[in-house]
Amino acid sequence: MVEAPKNVREQAREYIGRRGVPGDLTNNHGMRKGLLRDESTWGEIIPLDTYEEYMRKIKFDWNPQVAEAVIEASDKSLVTEYNLLIAKINAEIGAGVKNREQANRIAEIFDELKAFMDVNVYNR
Repeated sequence: MVEAPKNVREQAREYIGRRGVPGDLTNNHGMRKGLLRDESTWGEIIPLDTYEEYMRKIKFDWNPQVAEAVIEASDKSLVTEYNLLIAKINAEIGAGVKNREQANRIAEIFDELKAFMDVNVYNR
């Protein structure tokens, strides 16, 4: 892990604010539920990144110090719950979406994730 300078850590705390995790975290999962509606797009549904993977590989891939500072400043209980929901989705996706029942189960977990984000992140 790369230690971030103090000013980067302060910026990370400001970025997260009182929400505990970044408000734009839905970029990791937001559009995926829509792919479940049409069987022709099921092949595009791949497992989601954990919170930490998203921060390191996608959001702040350009600067590991920023990624680590944001992860460190994040509310650990929210991150844990988020990652548990992501794990449920990924377990259900498995080797790919194969039938409507599976797609419906995944959609239900996406609804749980949305409810979690609404209550714990956006309405804080």
